[in-house]
Amino acid sequence: MKLRTLGLALALGAAATAAAGTVQGWLARNGTLAVKDGALVTTGRIHGLAYTTRRFKNFTLRLEQRVMKPWDDLDELIQDQTGIMIFLNARPDQPYRTWSNYVEIEGKYHEISRISLPNATLDEEARQRVIKPVNQWQQMQIVVQGRSIKSYLNRALVSTAELPDDLPPGFVGVQSQGGPVEWRNIRIREE
Repeated sequence: MKLRTLGLALALGAAATAAAGTVQGWLARNGTLAVKDGALVTTGRIHGLAYTTRRFKNFTLRLEQRVMKPWDDLDELIQDQTGIMIFLNARPDQPYRTWSNYVEIEGKYHEISRISLPNATLDEEARQRVIKPVNQWQQMQIVVQGRSIKSYLNRALVSTAELPDDLPPGFVGVQSQGGPVEWRNIRIREE
């Protein structure tokens, strides 16, 4: 199946605010999210979450992300909080922001692409080898097949984990708190 861009392709150059409602297949909760120059952007001043209007179970998610901060110190000291949420609200009877109701792939610069599950592995050497400096686009790919989840950074496998057996399909989202972040070329392929 061919990869397709969700939402952002039709909004190239638009200044539509995600908080005002649906932005081409995405919904927003809180925050200051907008589409600008073909990217989903946030100031990070308010916790923000944008997520798909469809649920996914087995899929490949590809996107580019960059932390946009003027920074003149060591990159590993940057303070940002962001992440990619998968299986968001997979259990609709639970609130959106409870740990048991999503799986996070870290987006914050010094942990980018690490899967936040207790059984996750992390190849920190590979992550350090391929990470680009702050303010540059990082390519992220998340592959979910059955119980297996794999996270790639700039084409290098950096983290793996096993999902619970009974995890139903959920939304895919991006979130930010504490700093400006941009995402572009968000593509998802159902497997």
